[in-house]
Amino acid sequence: MRKMVSHLTGSDIELLYIWTPKFYFTIKGSLKGPDMMKLDINKGVKSSVKISCRDKYVAEVYSQELGEAVQLSGEIDPLFFEQQNYEIVIEKISECDIEFYHDNINIRNKVSPVGHAKKILTGCKFHQ
Repeated sequence: MRKMVSHLTGSDIELLYIWTPKFYFTIKGSLKGPDMMKLDINKGVKSSVKISCRDKYVAEVYSQELGEAVQLSGEIDPLFFEQQNYEIVIEKISECDIEFYHDNINIRNKVSPVGHAKKILTGCKFHQ
């Protein structure tokens, strides 16, 4: 497993990481907003992540308990919240074309290719 470090300043960490033979997919963000941390709203709440992929894949999520990435399986502590900023990074590792689609057009339009080789798609910070 890959080690993901959470900085004391609350800097973005890799919350979700998916590897396929064609690309790497990462969602970066903060674990919780300051208001949620004060209220401890999600104490004891569990969440799940559903991934649909035609190819084999490995998925890891950030474990708040362990402070590192763990393989995704079953229920997890909530990682994604409304009014939080997130960044999507998709890195192409094969010669296939990569496109990003999200039902929300505001999110979909913020993820685009960068760099000369166009092997990375990324999106600036946005609210879920």
